[in-house]
Amino acid sequence: MRTGGSVGKGTDIEGGVAAIVRPIVEDMGLSLVEASFGRAGPTWVLRVVIFKPSGVDLDDCEAVSRRVSDALDRADIIDRRYVLEVSSPGLERVFKSEDEYRIFVGRKVTLVTRSPVEGRNREISGVLLGLVENEEARAVEGKAVKIATEAGEVTVPLDTVRKARLDEVESAFRGKGGGGKR
Repeated sequence: MRTGGSVGKGTDIEGGVAAIVRPIVEDMGLSLVEASFGRAGPTWVLRVVIFKPSGVDLDDCEAVSRRVSDALDRADIIDRRYVLEVSSPGLERVFKSEDEYRIFVGRKVTLVTRSPVEGRNREISGVLLGLVENEEARAVEGKAVKIATEAGEVTVPLDTVRKARLDEVESAFRGKGGGGKR
C-alpha cells in the first residue's frame, strides 16, 4: 500500500494522477486508457489501465507499476492509503471515454445505439476505424464513429451510441486449441 499527502476532499485525484501517469506510460510505448480512484470495500484503489496494440503482458504491468508508484510517491498527491492496480483493458472493455475510440482503432468492437442507424440493427459489430468529423454528425456534436462491418463501412453519430465495447474474445482464442468442434 502507498500513502500520500497533499490532495484532500473536493480535488480531482484522477486528473492529477492521469497528468503524472500519462507521460510515463507513453514514454514506455503504451497508451493510458483509464486512471480511476475509488473504494473497493474498505480499501482505496488506484486503477491504471494500459494498452498497446501487440497486447499488454505481465512485464508491462510490472514496469508501469514500478515507475508510476515511484512518481506518485514523489508527487505526494493522494492523501490516504491505497492499492495501485495496473492492468490491460480486457477483451470486452466497455468504453468510458472518447479517447478510447482513438486508442482502439483496428480492434473489433460492438456498438449499441439508441435507435437503428443506416437501416441496421441497434447492435453493430465490426472493426473500429476511428472517430471522425462527419457532416451528418455536425448538427449534433460533429463527431461520429466509423466502423467496418461485414456489410461495409458504417458511420454512427457519437451521440447515438448508447454503449461501445471491445469485442475481442473470439479472436483471442482463435488458434489457441480451444473452442473448436471436434
